[in-house]
Amino acid sequence: MPRHASPRWFRVVRFGLIALAVVLGLGSAGLYWVAKRAEPVYKGSISLAGLKAPVRVRYGPHAIPTIEAEDLADLLFAQGYVVASERLWQMDLLRRLASGRLAEQFGPVVLPADRFFRTIGLTHDAERSLAALTAADR
Repeated sequence: MPRHASPRWFRVVRFGLIALAVVLGLGSAGLYWVAKRAEPVYKGSISLAGLKAPVRVRYGPHAIPTIEAEDLADLLFAQGYVVASERLWQMDLLRRLASGRLAEQFGPVVLPADRFFRTIGLTHDAERSLAALTAADR
């Protein structure tokens, strides 16, 4: 005579499946929220401290920005903001690479690259080049 699942066992399995579905749903919603929050703003307006005059940034159909500003300093500020809003992770990664500090994030596996970049001294050259600029250019 075959043995059938008890109603208690069925309830436990059903509860487990429902709990799993709820956890997966909440996890998916959380990941979606985090990803959407990290997207740059392509519409609307943003107020930024540091600008002397209004700057207009328009995005084309392929999200390529066009920046219009009355002043070169404002233009460069807006360009830095636009690049950082879309590529901050890349800028940070390249800064760490050039200064030989990737192992801080990725561990000992990248120590050979860190040693190489510290040997060629890009950070030292960048600091020397910055010091050589005039105050206006800096």
